[in-house]
Amino acid sequence: MQDTTTLTAQDVALAVLDGQFDADLEALSNAIRSRRKDVTAKNAQMNALFLKPGDKVTLNGLSPKTLNGAVVEIVEVKKTRAAVRATEDCSIQVQQRIGMHGRITVPLSCVTKVES
Repeated sequence: MQDTTTLTAQDVALAVLDGQFDADLEALSNAIRSRRKDVTAKNAQMNALFLKPGDKVTLNGLSPKTLNGAVVEIVEVKKTRAAVRATEDCSIQVQQRIGMHGRITVPLSCVTKVES
């Protein structure tokens, strides 16, 4: 592996756009996909270890997209998923989707803790 201390993401992106890696686009795509999967798994593991009921989290990467960006409260944390409920600060659409007294279960990879 080369020394990449001065190489930035912008440098790589510009080189790709310039066609310098045309012969290796599939390999680059696979490497990025694999790394993204590893990072997602690591984040989910960290969430399983450190999230607890009552924590506020932001939802992301979910469908329906109206849930993305909503700040919700953790009700229960399991191995790979968390049960969450809407807070009073949630939009009407999110409150209707989740239900004010209900909850939904989401993958731990789709939540980010809100620092207080």
